[in-house]
Amino acid sequence: MSDELHVRTFSLETLEREAAADGSPGRVIDARCVPYGVETLVRDVGSDPYLEVFHPGAFKRAVRAPSRVSFRYRHQIGLADELGRAVSFAERDDGLHGAFSVVRSVFGDHALSLVDEGIVGGVSIGYAVLTKRAKYTSSGAIIRDACHLEEVSLVPSPAYETAVVTGRRTAPHDDPAQRVEWTGDADEWLQERREAHEAQVERLRALGLV
Repeated sequence: MSDELHVRTFSLETLEREAAADGSPGRVIDARCVPYGVETLVRDVGSDPYLEVFHPGAFKRAVRAPSRVSFRYRHQIGLADELGRAVSFAERDDGLHGAFSVVRSVFGDHALSLVDEGIVGGVSIGYAVLTKRAKYTSSGAIIRDACHLEEVSLVPSPAYETAVVTGRRTAPHDDPAQRVEWTGDADEWLQERREAHEAQVERLRALGLV
């Protein structure tokens, strides 16, 4: 697994609700996390812009073990930023779909309210590349077909129009892009996330998992 953490941001669009037994909205958010087959111009820390495309099967590890993927706010790791965890992933032709259970807390309730009001407008993933040799499309886009999904975050800024929240419900079920928009000091933010990711990789190595 690559030590480098990549961050990609996608947009929310519509939100449909399934009421809980007491009539309140559910606490599971359904989202299309990553679009497949969409070549997109991206940029990582210290690199020039390049084209990237995700292929079906890229996140099969997350599909097998969804509970290992955390659900956060803006990739932060503070107490207020840990919103919950993934409960399921499904790879479909149009992309990776995920279901995320939001914790019952002041912070979780606030995050759901931000989504309901349309104030939070994006979904962002933090992932590492598992392949050692790069592959490219005929147009020169690097192919992402094997990735380790570390976390998924709610973020304010949208980027990919095809990654959307598709529902909100009470419990999980089995079948549940234009450009990257950076806000603030992107290099500093991504460097902090890379350092946190490298620390996690070292812990996994110590356990013999990578």
